[in-house]
Amino acid sequence: MELLSQFTLNALRIYTVPKRIKNKKGISTFPAKHIVSHLDYSIDFSSQLNNGEVIINGKIICNRIELKINSSFFRQQSLTAFLSGGRENLSFYLTFIINTNLGNEFIQEMILPTYGCIADTNNNTNYKMIAFDATSQIPNFAPSSNALAVDGYYFINNKNSYILV
Repeated sequence: MELLSQFTLNALRIYTVPKRIKNKKGISTFPAKHIVSHLDYSIDFSSQLNNGEVIINGKIICNRIELKINSSFFRQQSLTAFLSGGRENLSFYLTFIINTNLGNEFIQEMILPTYGCIADTNNNTNYKMIAFDATSQIPNFAPSSNALAVDGYYFINNKNSYILV
């Protein structure tokens, strides 16, 4: 397990808040998240903070229960959330709130679109998610008609979303 203080954030999922006029809110959008992924999303408040100002408290709020905030942490000038879940083709509204050592509070609102599905709603067929490593044996069965076999793996297509089995 990696210490959160040593965790390297994914640069593609860090949003840097631009300088803006006080009391003007800005809503931005994170890159889309697949509903079965567990990813980190961060807000960098460095352009909003004064010299020597650091975050001393932070929290994240989501508008719906389908997206789960597994944990969060802050560093000197950024607030990070580890998110899982979601719902097919639904966007979530996240509010990142920080308090600083100089008594300031900053709020950044974000939209996080999600995509993908793990169940066929027409047939109510649930797909089993299997993670393979180098020692795993690939299942010995023929792929369904909506699957593509490549190098011993199956890509199952369901509503423009692929699942690797």
